[in-house]
Amino acid sequence: NDTSGNENFSRVSFTIDSVNPNVTIQ
Repeated sequence: NDTSGNENFSRVSFTIDSVNPNVTIQ
């Protein structure tokens, strides 16, 4: 299910953004 993968990616992106706001995931 693609939804699971997208949710996982969103969590990773949020974590990276929390650690370094200068990093943007597109």
